[in-house]
Amino acid sequence: TKPDNLAYSVMLDVFLRGNKTRKAWALYRDMISDGHTPSHSLYELMILELMKENRSEYIQKTIRDMEELCGMNPLEISSVLVKGECFDLAARQLKVAITNGYELQNDTLLSILGSYSSSGRHSEACELLEFLKEHASGSKRLINEALIVLHCKVNNIIAALEEYFADACVHGWSSGSSTMYESLLHCCVANEHYAEASQVFSDLRLSGCEASESVCKSMVVVYCKLGFPETAHQLVNQAETKGFHFACSPMYTDIIEAYGKLKLWQKAESVVGNLRQSGRTPDLKTWNSLMTAYAECGCYERARAIFDTMMRDGPSPTVESMNTLLHALCVDGRLEELYIVVEDLQDMGFKISKSSILLMLDAFARAGNIFEVKKIYNSMKAAGYLPTIRLYRMIIELLCKGKRVRDAEVMVSEMEEAGFKVELAIWNSMLKMYTAIEDYKKTVQVFQRIKETGLEPDETTYNTLIIMYCRDRRPEEGYLLMQHMRNIGLDPKLDTYKSLISAFGKQKCLEQAEQLFEELLSKGYKLDRSFYHTMMKISRDSGSDAKAEKLLQMMKNAGIEPTLATMHLLMVSYSSSGKPQEAEKVLSNLKETDVELTTLPYSSVIDAYLRSKDYNSGIERLLEMKREGLEPDHRIWTCFVRAASFSKEKTEVMLLLKALQDIGFDLPIRLLAGKPELLVSEVDEWFEKLKPIEDNAALNFANALLNLLWAFELRATASWVFQLAIKRGIFSRDVFRVAEKDWGADFRRLSGGAALVALTLWLDHMQDASLEGYPESPKSVVLITGTAEYNGISLDKTLKACLWEMGSPFLPCKTRTGLLVAKAHSLRMWLKDSPFCFDLELKDSVSLPESSAMELIDGSFIRRGLVPAFNHIKERLGGFVSPKKFSRLALLPDEMRERVIKRDIEGHRQKIEKMKKKNQGNETNGVNTRRKFIRSTTSK
Repeated sequence: TKPDNLAYSVMLDVFLRGNKTRKAWALYRDMISDGHTPSHSLYELMILELMKENRSEYIQKTIRDMEELCGMNPLEISSVLVKGECFDLAARQLKVAITNGYELQNDTLLSILGSYSSSGRHSEACELLEFLKEHASGSKRLINEALIVLHCKVNNIIAALEEYFADACVHGWSSGSSTMYESLLHCCVANEHYAEASQVFSDLRLSGCEASESVCKSMVVVYCKLGFPETAHQLVNQAETKGFHFACSPMYTDIIEAYGKLKLWQKAESVVGNLRQSGRTPDLKTWNSLMTAYAECGCYERARAIFDTMMRDGPSPTVESMNTLLHALCVDGRLEELYIVVEDLQDMGFKISKSSILLMLDAFARAGNIFEVKKIYNSMKAAGYLPTIRLYRMIIELLCKGKRVRDAEVMVSEMEEAGFKVELAIWNSMLKMYTAIEDYKKTVQVFQRIKETGLEPDETTYNTLIIMYCRDRRPEEGYLLMQHMRNIGLDPKLDTYKSLISAFGKQKCLEQAEQLFEELLSKGYKLDRSFYHTMMKISRDSGSDAKAEKLLQMMKNAGIEPTLATMHLLMVSYSSSGKPQEAEKVLSNLKETDVELTTLPYSSVIDAYLRSKDYNSGIERLLEMKREGLEPDHRIWTCFVRAASFSKEKTEVMLLLKALQDIGFDLPIRLLAGKPELLVSEVDEWFEKLKPIEDNAALNFANALLNLLWAFELRATASWVFQLAIKRGIFSRDVFRVAEKDWGADFRRLSGGAALVALTLWLDHMQDASLEGYPESPKSVVLITGTAEYNGISLDKTLKACLWEMGSPFLPCKTRTGLLVAKAHSLRMWLKDSPFCFDLELKDSVSLPESSAMELIDGSFIRRGLVPAFNHIKERLGGFVSPKKFSRLALLPDEMRERVIKRDIEGHRQKIEKMKKKNQGNETNGVNTRRKFIRSTTSK
């Protein structure tokens, strides 16, 4: 008789459990042939054994038998395969089952995913889940949670968060599994997604899941990183009431440090106090954290008390503890005590580490104390500590900010000798320094070094170079560089645009300035008030009041409310155009508004009338302002004194100064009409009062006053007024120098009269040095005039006219505008021998002259007696005339000067003709010479 199903099943189970796979398989085939089929559990056991021996063809036949003979559906087959640990085929059967509409079995899915995850086959797991997400409708929440957990296991935080926040079933008010929440939260913390971690934790609590100890620890870190130490502290307290015990874990350290960053040292202190009260002894990290919290608040004494406690009771302080003490002093601004504390620590047996020295260096560098930085740096090298790239960068940036050119250059060289590659940030600091001191040649050289070393210039590099070109009056080159910058994908700063616009305006390139401004507007940039003011200044300087009006309207349309400064610019534009009445209309409109008026708009109107030589109207507006209750101040005084300095007649001067006297300011008229030597202390007092006032009040008044004194030949008075201005810091003490190998002058920011005073004093000092042989001069002497015009006076033109009349050896610099250079030897000889230098003493005229000694011609504030000769020479010769020739021609009578000029022009013409003939002869000779050495190819 044949065995029945039970007999087959028992024997099959025996063979499978006895690892007799071949016998089991043969028995199974017989069992099938006899019309019997194993149970589900036998199939599971058989699949498991076949998997162990890698009998894939038997497994495939078994699956077909389960489907065809047993009538099992794909979902049941998948379950059998999972229990037989045949996960790949189980996943395939699961997909077939879901496609055919069967509901997903959670246990089967989780077993397959667990297998994939443990073997690192995350991509297959993701692929399966994505398939199920599209085709399985009843288990959406399970699939989404599984996807999130899987993404977290492979640290794909972006995908995990997208899945979490995209599904309303998971994210929100419905419950999720604690495994999913915990996996996602830990993944967020590991990837520093602290805000998202906070949201996940909130959802975890709303779902009713209990937070584990590891979740609480992670959330303490999250809240501290987000700047909510109070919340972190509260969470710890809640966790401890639930039975969690954290001892002196890093969590407390994080909370203490977070309190310190928020300057809440009292709460940081309470954390440590609570630990000690609960019988837990703070460890080293906890004490250091509390010291750090004190240090962040600048509480040195409290930090020192902790340090002393550690010294007495333990644990012993570390280098970090020492640095925290020093940091506390730095935060409190008590840098002078650093050395005392360092000595104290050394006496206690502590060795000062490199990190402590770097901390002190950094503190002094931030304070801009170059002397201390250099001292510490030298001590550091002497102690054998080698500088780092960060240290070099920090010191060089400090030296560059302080314009310590030589020190910065030496440091860069030392850095290169030490084998470090100079970073772009350091080169950029050097660029800014050279640009600031207007050494444009060195600026270009640094840029060349950047390119030679293979570094790619960044936005800072290009922006600095463009500003350099703007300051060097070369805006066209700056504009070309800006175009290149944009072509390579870098964006210029708005300040760079503003510098270019301003530079084009100063060069009278109005079209380019307007084009740049329109370009910014067309690109949608939101321009601030300063841009509109810059454009209004350009319109003012060009005398175009219509453009200024248009800019004012554009400014209003852009939503920027005009200020008093804006209206002042508009009024000055009218003044430049010779329309004082229009300026007065603006003032009238301002009076009708609620704006609180100052003397600024009144000074604009008064100045407009005075520039138009309508002195009576200007005086009338002054009295009107006085009647309206507004007290005249430095702006009004400067307007009248400046107008008086440009007046031709004494009567006009007295009219203007008398008006000031009538309103209570009689200093200028007393200087001119009284005994000025008795007014030294009074002038000094006025300078002292004006110096702190904004808008360069003292500078503008001193410049106007010196203009007036020079024009009406009170030169000795002008000399002591000028020296008082230097004493009060109105003019720089280095306005001119005659020191050992350092003769030079910088007259920028001076008015024409002030510059002529300064020039005479400087020449007098250099003459004394030339005669005495000390101080020794450099090889060349530089006079910086600048290129700007103030109140119609070009300092460059004014000083050239004066020096050219004297026949001085000063000549324009060939590489830079606004500079005059003289060879020292020629200058010394001229100062000793020139009749113009026989008497450089400044003297007052015996009586006030009836007319001004000076006249303003085409930007030149020159001696009135020189005007006819100046105009004659300029008209006939034009261009550049050497100082010696100019001086010689200026001294000649008109007729003789004309004859000399004619001879000079004729001689120049003949010289050009001779050169042309000579060049033609050279060309002919050159042709013959070449033919002489050419071999004829036909001679053979």
